Amino acid sequence: MRALLPLMQSGKRWSDLRGADAYPSKRSLLLNTTDVRKSNSAAMYLALVAYLLNSEAVPQVAEAPALAREAMPLFLRQGFQENSSAGPFEDYLALGAGKAPLVVIYEAQFLEQAGHGGLPAGATLLYPRPTIYAKHVLVPLDAAGQTLGHALAEDPQLQQLAAQYGFRTPDAAQFAGAVQASGVKVPASLVDLAQEPSQEVLNAMIAQIEKEYP
Repeated sequence: MRALLPLMQSGKRWSDLRGADAYPSKRSLLLNTTDVRKSNSAAMYLALVAYLLNSEAVPQVAEAPALAREAMPLFLRQGFQENSSAGPFEDYLALGAGKAPLVVIYEAQFLEQAGHGGLPAGATLLYPRPTIYAKHVLVPLDAAGQTLGHALAEDPQLQQLAAQYGFRTPDAAQFAGAVQASGVKVPASLVDLAQEPSQEVLNAMIAQIEKEYP
């Protein structure tokens, strides 16, 4: 990401890159994301970009407007964007790299597809460096919700099922075994992580970008 971000900001096209014969397209060099106003995966991408633009320091409230304006073209130049990360990934599965050679999705989406449905020829799971870690959080509103939360966190069968669908579980060996069956090589742990801003700062950046949408 430290090398890719300046290229995207400068307006480079895929055809400008060395080895462009593999994808001889005049399309702008961009990562295909969902709509940052409506999707968490795009918000995570914005947090990663803002961290890099801020000299790899956690963005603060006072810095949010300027960082959002700098990151804005990476979203607006994409044109139409889906509301869920399932959308661009399904396009990739159907059309391959033709529509978008780089798509921002969750690790679990790729691993689930590899384990259950297969992937297009040449499909590769890339981890940005630095990357960013998204947590799936359950907020119980009553006793039944608390019971469900304990089951999801502690039940061995549910943990195994989660691993089979590509989610990292507290049992690293369990996750590794499920991934090995899919045939995809993944890092055992993620170390080079961007530090995401507070939710208030992230919301402020999204609101700033939203003003520029038609």
